[in-house]
Amino acid sequence: MSTALITYFGAFEGVAENPTQQVAEYARAHLEQTRPHLNLVLAELPVAFDTSANELRQLIKAHKPDAVIATGVAVGRDKISLERIAINCDDARIADNAGDQRQDTPIIGGAPAAYFSTLPYRAIFSELGNTYPLEISNTAGTYVCNHVFFHLMHTLADTGIPAGFIHIPAIGNSLIPQTLTAHQDTGGVEGKTVPMLPLETVGGVLSRAVELTLDPIAS
Repeated sequence: MSTALITYFGAFEGVAENPTQQVAEYARAHLEQTRPHLNLVLAELPVAFDTSANELRQLIKAHKPDAVIATGVAVGRDKISLERIAINCDDARIADNAGDQRQDTPIIGGAPAAYFSTLPYRAIFSELGNTYPLEISNTAGTYVCNHVFFHLMHTLADTGIPAGFIHIPAIGNSLIPQTLTAHQDTGGVEGKTVPMLPLETVGGVLSRAVELTLDPIAS
């Protein structure tokens, strides 16, 4: 039996309700039907630099997943973003939920400047990109999303375990656009409008991303 770990975040400044939990739960419901033998673990990470990384490492140690997909919301984006690269830098105009505001701070001293996702993002994009609003993104921001992404790849470096990060836009029917704030540092796109996608669209893409990541392992 394969084990997959999906992480998501709670609320933070400008996002009173984080849609990543809804999307993760939608994916779980879908995968219970399509992959009944999959052990899918969902976990919320705190929107805080230090504790998010610590909890991520504990989850990996406890569950020994065969694949890990971390998710976050990027308000203002109009596509689901398969993040390609995590950079070794914390830098944000807003503090995390613990009050920690960082500028030009290495995430891990002495670690590489960047890590690439090991998810099959090109295969995911090739299959779904013509049907769903999907993109391969080259920036996960410099806030807690990128921080978790970097720690994830550092922790699993040389293990052969596929892992990476997916940013989602705001979700329709779950959030009021006027209550949302886009922050460039969090991977968002600042502007006057907040694009929104249906939960079914985003959840469906996440579900299929899990399946395509695990298929080579199963075979």
